[in-house]
Amino acid sequence: LAETFGDMWRPQERLTKGLAGGVRERLPSSSPHLIVPPPAGLVPRGYQIEGAHMIASTGRCLLFDDAGVGKTITTILGLKERALTHEVLPILVVCPSSVVDNWVVEFRKWAPQFWAVPWRGAKSTRQRLIGTAHVYVASYDTARNDASSTDPRDGNPLIELSPRTVVADECHRIKSHQSQQSRAV
Repeated sequence: LAETFGDMWRPQERLTKGLAGGVRERLPSSSPHLIVPPPAGLVPRGYQIEGAHMIASTGRCLLFDDAGVGKTITTILGLKERALTHEVLPILVVCPSSVVDNWVVEFRKWAPQFWAVPWRGAKSTRQRLIGTAHVYVASYDTARNDASSTDPRDGNPLIELSPRTVVADECHRIKSHQSQQSRAV
């Protein structure tokens, strides 16, 4: 809709509630609890559990909300739940460079069974990372640089990684399907 009506298009409350209701009708009834409990001492909020159930059951989800409400945690919990019934590893998280370390910290806190590493440094360093972790967290710039290599002899560490799951944080950064950054992701 934003493509048709412009970037300033925002869904109103009625449409948002209607879409959410439609999604809830199509999803299996979700328990107020997670199958894979969070680590001791960590308690997710109800809406995070609901979002995690949506991710686990559909394998795809667009989370949008204000900053600081826990979309990262919701995503991590959803991937943990989905891993019970689907192959999700390795996971590639592509995000702004300012939050790469935060994603790694949150994965280590909320999903310690998934080893997370930042995907950065020289190309040779990134190539050595392949196969050493379950979760790789790359900045949009690193993803774009990896994808810009057109010579097969140079290698493309991001392609060699072969992620089964891709998470695009701040996905508005890839809204133009013709940009290098969007094609990289």
